[in-house]
Amino acid sequence: MSDEMENRFLAKVKKTESCWLWMGAKTPTGYGKIAIRHGLIIYAHRYSYEIDVGPIPKGMFVLHSCDVPSCVFPKHLSVGTHQDNLKDASLKHRWQFGKIGTWEISPMKAKKPNWTLTKEEIAKVKELGKTHSTRAISMMTGVSKSHVHYLVKQ
Repeated sequence: MSDEMENRFLAKVKKTESCWLWMGAKTPTGYGKIAIRHGLIIYAHRYSYEIDVGPIPKGMFVLHSCDVPSCVFPKHLSVGTHQDNLKDASLKHRWQFGKIGTWEISPMKAKKPNWTLTKEEIAKVKELGKTHSTRAISMMTGVSKSHVHYLVKQ
């Protein structure tokens, strides 16, 4: 990372007592984003992690311990899997979509890659299928897009 790029990044950060808030461009869900080269745009918290810690392992996510999407404070960031992110969101009741409510993945199921859905969970996926895309349901539940598609189309 160049000093010029790092300075450009830090110029868009507001340091508060608790978090470092990204004041630049954001996604609709509040995550900061920054163009790093030739139009390549990445999440600001990922960039912050790379400046402070180093490269993010392929396929890994950068998680917020503070649950503030615009936070780029390196001490609030850690690397984890997609499943870790879903489990954290579920345990903190952050998966809220419209009137459907919160989808909760039990900690036991979040640890197992090949868990079986209960009848209630299948019904929930089918209900979500009436108002949400396959991709959105997959992201909310941790169930693969192909399995969600199969359940919704049944």
